[in-house]
Amino acid sequence: MGDEGLTLCARTWRPALLMAIVIASKVVYDEKVYLADYRDMLPEFCLDAASAQELELLKLVNYNTTVRRGQYARYYYALEDVARNQSSNQIFAARS
Repeated sequence: MGDEGLTLCARTWRPALLMAIVIASKVVYDEKVYLADYRDMLPEFCLDAASAQELELLKLVNYNTTVRRGQYARYYYALEDVARNQSSNQIFAARS
């Protein structure tokens, strides 16, 4: 990550999502978040570089961690649709 931005792909989306969750947890709960707490959820993720990745993500968003209500709702419902579609596809695949 750097001046070129972040391209989400199969290799980068999980670390980017983890860093976004960590940052959001720090903002919402105003408490220290231990990256080791996420080790069991993402065993393939290298936590050694996590602090640097967190800082790079913050730089990428210009340290703006505010999410407007409308933005939240739009992404929440979009992700809900994705989850529903994946669930439907899994059910269909199981029946085939």
